[in-house]
Amino acid sequence: MKHKAKSFIAVLLALCLMMSLGVGALAGDGPEGGNYGDDEAGSSVTDIPSGDNPGGVEGSNPPEPRVGDEYTIIIPNSVEGTVTVSGKEPNSDGNVTAKENEVITLVVEPAEDYVLKELTVTTGSGDPVKVSDDYTFTMPGEDVTVSATFAKLYQILSGFSSPNGSVSVSGEGVVTQDGKTMAAAGDMVTLTVTLGDGYALSNESFVFNASYEPITCNKVSETGNTITYTFEMPEGHVMVTPKFSNKLYSIKTVVSPAGSGSVTVNPTQALPNTTIYLEANAASGFELENVTITKDDGSGNWNTSQDENGEFFYMPYSDVTIKATFKKVETPEPTTHNITVDKNPPEGGTVELSHNTAAAGTEVTFTVKPNPGYEMDGYPRMTGLSSTMTNHGDGS
Repeated sequence: MKHKAKSFIAVLLALCLMMSLGVGALAGDGPEGGNYGDDEAGSSVTDIPSGDNPGGVEGSNPPEPRVGDEYTIIIPNSVEGTVTVSGKEPNSDGNVTAKENEVITLVVEPAEDYVLKELTVTTGSGDPVKVSDDYTFTMPGEDVTVSATFAKLYQILSGFSSPNGSVSVSGEGVVTQDGKTMAAAGDMVTLTVTLGDGYALSNESFVFNASYEPITCNKVSETGNTITYTFEMPEGHVMVTPKFSNKLYSIKTVVSPAGSGSVTVNPTQALPNTTIYLEANAASGFELENVTITKDDGSGNWNTSQDENGEFFYMPYSDVTIKATFKKVETPEPTTHNITVDKNPPEGGTVELSHNTAAAGTEVTFTVKPNPGYEMDGYPRMTGLSSTMTNHGDGS
């Protein structure tokens, strides 16, 4: 009887030990080819479903990112704007907690007349955390601090527009809030001035600060009727006050060929429809052929008129070039006349002439030399020409 009791206790202890080792000790974990347990009793190891296999059995799903312990997100507190974490309530310190690898979305709300300039997230060890354009980041395995920099917005008072011209405001930092165009100090502001036909920007300084002191503008480009300027936004409101007036167009003169004459004009700049007088004068040996009035590129053609003050035209809505063309004067060969001498008697002496032929206006000298025994009887006479004869007193 005692022997049977001892055997029962030994079997019971063996069963308890086997149960503590798990079913692997009963089947499938023995030496290769071993078979512990009865197959018919259903004690052999079956296939493990692939979806519940964290051990990485071939064919299983990849493990999901580990969501670890919670860490603190330190949130800034500023009157210039607020930063909150979407879907999380702040604790008593104003901060929130999140688990490692959790995707965090920050909600930024600048105060009125402020704008966000920079948003950064930094770990406790000083490493930056990448923040996307939509203000999201992945929580690292340590505390982080959110830093937000806001800037004060100042108003740009403009909106000027008329048939004479207009101005528009733009720029990377320029924002519109409640119908107000604003920018922060240091932002580059672009002004696009559009001129009406026949008008010009009459004031060089047209951007002023709150103290009505001029702000330097840089002209970037000018194409047709459009002029682009930029300026740096100061700390304070800005007024844009362009003035438009009728445009002064220039007048350029050209003489062809060079040295053949001159052309003068007064004035050399004028408003459209102004009466412009001009005068073209030929140089010696030249005469005026024609005068043309065109645009600088040669297009267009404006005629001149004449009144008691001279030749004139009406200034068009463009710069013009006045070209005076001269040509050489063709000088005809002068007509010459024969000079003959009639002596009476023929043997009474000789008459020497400086010219046997001469054109009208040519000075002719003749010398009378009587032969021995003869003398001049009276004063020589000329026929056929109306001219003046001068006696030089030496026989000529």
